[in-house]
Amino acid sequence: MINEQQERKKFCSRFSPNSQEVLVLTQERGGCGRSGKDLLWEMYFPVLGVLHLASGQLSTTPCHLCWQLTDEECKTPERIFDLHDLSIYHLRVHSCLPTSYIAEGAHLWVTEVLGRNCQEPRLEALLTDYQTPVLLEVDGCTPLTLDKSLDIFQGKGTWAGQECSILLNTDAERVHTADHAVITLQSLLVNSSMWDQNARQFAAEELVEFANDWQEEDVLEITADEFAQRISISEISIFSENGEFELYYDDDLFYGHTILISGSLTDGFSNATIAG
Repeated sequence: MINEQQERKKFCSRFSPNSQEVLVLTQERGGCGRSGKDLLWEMYFPVLGVLHLASGQLSTTPCHLCWQLTDEECKTPERIFDLHDLSIYHLRVHSCLPTSYIAEGAHLWVTEVLGRNCQEPRLEALLTDYQTPVLLEVDGCTPLTLDKSLDIFQGKGTWAGQECSILLNTDAERVHTADHAVITLQSLLVNSSMWDQNARQFAAEELVEFANDWQEEDVLEITADEFAQRISISEISIFSENGEFELYYDDDLFYGHTILISGSLTDGFSNATIAG
């Protein structure tokens, strides 16, 4: 097992030894994690834009700020550098070295905060664009709103006469369309009664025995037909270009858990499991 000093040395080896000064516009959803045997946490903070002060070049290629934290530092609200969402900072960073799966500059190791609440016209324009709502119109749904931090359109739709949540992945990272997902969604919604009936039957066949194992001993055994009648749609999620989708059904069979049914337009349903 390596010690903390060795972990820090290994982390540093991933980056250029030369520092640079940048202005960055942070995004949302920064967080930290670590693998099971590591002593230190690693903070990741996505950014919307990086202005390299030496060259004056602005990059909007997706990248993350990162740094290491101890257990104690991870528990503090500041997490060392006290960076916040959708803010412009002047930082000293080291750019990550390229590997077979990470491009050069995809991660920026933060070593110092040189300025806060900075002003820079190009980054401010990026922020204005980011905060401008993007809506997607799909028949059978309310206008779907793009969550730009997740690259997902979200809204409500009607599925076999019931309202449910709709989640569609964008066509690419930081792209404001979801053409592939919309094709799948429209095909599902046009025939939602058929898909709903088949989904219920599929889930019942896959999970009714499991559902009975969850019941109290003095409760009558649930039949597949009863199982199918006791679940109701809650969410349709489409995150693939090839017609794959996930249907989430609420129920009173698994004590607050959700039934997740996976499938595709071409092959039908492939898996039903308990989620949440």
